[in-house]
Amino acid sequence: EKAALPEPQDWALPKAVPLPPLPKRGDGPLRVVLDPGHGGIDPGAEHEGQREADDWTPADAARLQTLVDRAHAAGLWVRMWTLNGSDEETRVTNGWSAGYNFGSADAARLRWQAAIDTGVDFVATDQYELFAPLLPRS
Repeated sequence: EKAALPEPQDWALPKAVPLPPLPKRGDGPLRVVLDPGHGGIDPGAEHEGQREADDWTPADAARLQTLVDRAHAAGLWVRMWTLNGSDEETRVTNGWSAGYNFGSADAARLRWQAAIDTGVDFVATDQYELFAPLLPRS
């Protein structure tokens, strides 16, 4: 019933709140794992019982930037959940999960580029050969 409703104006830019110091756990930094594109006002379509992500929007990019900035300010690393984009035949041939397949390489590239642009620390994908050329070279 909420599908296709416009997002509230302040949805993409929530108010920042001070974060308390995080407790020390182990030797390494804590990590935040993001499952991009799900949720929000429109929860997306479902396929085989799993919600599918919506199109990537400027509001998604703004939310991601806010999450990354806040996580980094708190000393956290950010990992984007598996981002794939392939047709059904390629997916099945390679044994890739349908769970995080955005349906096309172009749809995945938008999310890969957003992760790179916002400073996400780690991106999981089965399509490293397509992802690698997007990475900046030093």
